[in-house]
Amino acid sequence: MLKSLLKVVVVVAFLATTAASQTYLPHSSFDFTWGGARAEAMGNAYLGLADDITAGTWNPAGLVGFEGPMLGFSLGSTAPHGYTNYNIQSRTWKFDHVGSLKNVSGLNFVAPFRVKGHPFVGSINFTRNFEDLMGLGYNYEIETYRWVPRTGDIWELDTFPVDISTRALREGGVNSVAFSFGTRMYENTSLGIGVNIYTGTNIQEIFQSSLTADLPIPPGAQVIDEVVDVYWVDTTKFSGVNFTLGLKKIGERFSAGLVLRTPFSLNLKTGSSIYQVRSINGLPQEEGTDTTFIDNQLTKYTLPLSIGAGLALNVGDDAVITADAEYRGYGSTKFKRRDSLRIDPAGNNEEYFTDIDPGWNNVFSLRFGGEYRINSSIGMIPLRAGMGMVPIPWPNSSESKSSQRSFDFPHLVFLPLVEALNKDDTPIRCNYSLGSGIHWSQIKLDWAYTYSTVYRNWGETVVEAKMRDHHFGFTFTGVF
Repeated sequence: MLKSLLKVVVVVAFLATTAASQTYLPHSSFDFTWGGARAEAMGNAYLGLADDITAGTWNPAGLVGFEGPMLGFSLGSTAPHGYTNYNIQSRTWKFDHVGSLKNVSGLNFVAPFRVKGHPFVGSINFTRNFEDLMGLGYNYEIETYRWVPRTGDIWELDTFPVDISTRALREGGVNSVAFSFGTRMYENTSLGIGVNIYTGTNIQEIFQSSLTADLPIPPGAQVIDEVVDVYWVDTTKFSGVNFTLGLKKIGERFSAGLVLRTPFSLNLKTGSSIYQVRSINGLPQEEGTDTTFIDNQLTKYTLPLSIGAGLALNVGDDAVITADAEYRGYGSTKFKRRDSLRIDPAGNNEEYFTDIDPGWNNVFSLRFGGEYRINSSIGMIPLRAGMGMVPIPWPNSSESKSSQRSFDFPHLVFLPLVEALNKDDTPIRCNYSLGSGIHWSQIKLDWAYTYSTVYRNWGETVVEAKMRDHHFGFTFTGVF
């Protein structure tokens, strides 16, 4: 019974999203961030500042400060580490998380232009909004019942241990292509608008090998080793469109920003391929070997309105501190899973959906950052640091309150506030960032590092998951 329960847990933990892989991305915070090493190093507290080449994605109203064309690109790499504990009948199994992901995380172009003499600044941006990366490796054993020959025509029901080895990897994420522009409305107040076209791919691969040793088969009840190898791959593609509205006010020592992102439908279209090979004593067998394809699975998320506000305060001539607050109404999120599709050659196709409430929470996040600039003989060197507390909308088990058990400063100060602003069962991802770079008159190089940690508990069987992510970002900016 214990081993059977473990098998159930493994299925729930990693294959549940495969059975209906469009349903949700359970380890993702759905924290749509908008790129750039400078913003990352400042804890993504960038809505009120937004004055570099990524401004069109953060707050398009911040584009008005550019006087000439600029081009930039960013690289990013995530390496998740941590573990998941499964507690079953007072016993614990620990699965380690490993992985690596390297991608172009941003491409940006900014240029000023005029319409009937009125100045505008436009931008085109490709951004990797968030990454979903998790690798697991685990081994376990279950018992299976098999009818086996004994002597003559006698068959008996017997139990045999099955050794199962599983390796699984999920990687990918949601990208966006944004077309934005900003213009000055009145004195130091500017307005911006952008359209975001969402793309991206998420791939989940699972390889499982099951060995049943010393299994009797006819004729003569000879003993063989039976191996069943299963390779399961899901490919999910994202699509959707929404708008960004931005407002920015610049004062003598400060700037403030307000950003609204409209609700939209994020569509997830998935295709699944399952390859199974059965072999006896190393020789493939036709019986038990099969290939299955499941195409054109569709789920539509209704993602909510997002409202964010930011403030940037200049402390002297060479330093700035920033703070952001953002609300995302994920409690209203619903998704539609397509159950069937009726194709009518003479008319419109008919789709049939099931409406599902994932039970997510509304989330309220806080982010803080700072930058100090050193003017040296080799160029301007910025020193940056930041932190953020970003709730994950998919809740923990309702039976217990989420707790980060964080006693470090400054999370010790701000984390209780974030927990108070969110529901008790909302897990909080804590981010720590730092970075630097070097700037010349026409070339800017920036880098950032972010360490993230989150504590999860959910379900009646899976009670604890602790994950840590290390993210590295690099941005190059060239001024024409």
